[in-house]
Amino acid sequence: MKNFFKEAQSIEGEIIRWRRYLHENPEIGCNLPKTVTFVTSTLEKMGYSPKLTSNNGIVAVLDSKNGGKTLLLRADMDALPIMEETDLPFKSKNKDASHSCGHDNHTAMLLGAAKILMDNKHLLKGRVKFVFEPDEETTRGAKSMIDDGILENPQVDAAMAFHSMVGKFLNTGQVAYSRGPAMASADIFEITVEGKATHGASPEFGVDPINIMSHIQIALNTILSREKPQKEPVVLTIGMFNAGNVPNAIPNKASMSGTLRTFDQFVREN
Repeated sequence: MKNFFKEAQSIEGEIIRWRRYLHENPEIGCNLPKTVTFVTSTLEKMGYSPKLTSNNGIVAVLDSKNGGKTLLLRADMDALPIMEETDLPFKSKNKDASHSCGHDNHTAMLLGAAKILMDNKHLLKGRVKFVFEPDEETTRGAKSMIDDGILENPQVDAAMAFHSMVGKFLNTGQVAYSRGPAMASADIFEITVEGKATHGASPEFGVDPINIMSHIQIALNTILSREKPQKEPVVLTIGMFNAGNVPNAIPNKASMSGTLRTFDQFVREN
C-alpha cells in the first residue's frame, strides 16, 4: 500500500519554501498579483491548468479519468492589513500586511496535496478540484467564487477545508475534527451615527455621536443575553470605532464595524 505520509515527508522542505515565500509576500483582499502568479506557476509545473475566477481566485482540477465523484479541497490566500513585528528571516516584506492568520500555511499545504495527488493520479478515482480563495478575511471571497460557478463543471459532491490553530487550541503536529459545525459564519456590519459638530467647550450646542455610539456598543452586547436562544453560541465583536480627528471638538459623525458569528442559520438570520 502506498505510504502517503512518507511521500508528504519527502516534500516537506519544498512546502516550507513555498510557505516562506508566501509569508514574505503577503497581499490583501483580491489584489494578489504575486500570490496568484506564484500559485498558478507552481500548479502549472505540476501539470495542472489552473483557471482564474473573476476576483483572482484560482481553480485547478485533477481528473483521474476513472469515473467517480468530485471532491473540492480549499485554501485561502489573502493576508491581514497588520504589520508584522518579528525578526524572522522570512518576515513580511510588505509593511502594510502580514500572514497573521496562517493563510500562507494553508496555501502551501494545498499545493503540497496537489503535488502528491498529481504524482499518484493513476491510483485515484473521480476528480479533485483545488480551490485557492482570495479575500477570505472580508468574507466576500467564497461567495464570489460560488457565484462564478466553482461548485459546477464538474459538480462538487463534497468539500473539505481546515484552519491552522497551533498555539491556540492544538500543539504542533496535532489535527482535530469536530462532530457538527466546526467553523462559524462571519457577518460584517457597520453602524454610522450622524451627530452635530461643536467645540468641546460647548457640547450643549452639538449632538455628540461618540456618546451615542458608546451606548449602542454597550447595548449591542445584550443581544447575547436577551435576544438569542441561550443554547446557541454567538460571538459579537466590535473591531473598529472611528470618530473625529482632534481632541477638543465633537465630530459630526461616528462609525463602528464588527462581526457576528454563529453556527446556526436561524440564529444568524433572526
